Amino acid sequence: MGKQKKLEKKQFEEIDLIIGRLNIVQFYKLTEEEQEKLKKSCVNKVRHPDLQEAAKRIIHDYKHQKRTNTYYKCPQCGGYHLTKFKGSKKKREVLEGMIKATIKKDKN
Repeated sequence: MGKQKKLEKKQFEEIDLIIGRLNIVQFYKLTEEEQEKLKKSCVNKVRHPDLQEAAKRIIHDYKHQKRTNTYYKCPQCGGYHLTKFKGSKKKREVLEGMIKATIKKDKN
C-alpha cells in the first residue's frame, strides 16, 4: 500500500471515530488547534462505555504492564477514557493499593 493510500485510510478511520462519538459538523467548525486537542483527549483514545469497563481495563493494565492508569468521564462522547496517573507519590500508592486489593479479591 502506498504512502498516499495509508494516509487516506487513516483519515477515513479517524472520520469514522469522530462520527461515532461527536457531532461531525460541530467538530469541523472548531479551529485546527481545538480539533487536535479533541482528537488527543477523546477521538484517538479507547472509549469505555461505563465505569465498570474502564475499571476492568485499569486492572488489566496494572496486572500485565504494571501501568497505573486512572480514568475520566469524557464530556464530549459521554464515555470513559484512561490516562496515566500523574498525581503525587502518596496518591499513587493509594491507587495502587486499591488496584491490588481488587486483584486479590477477584482471585478469591
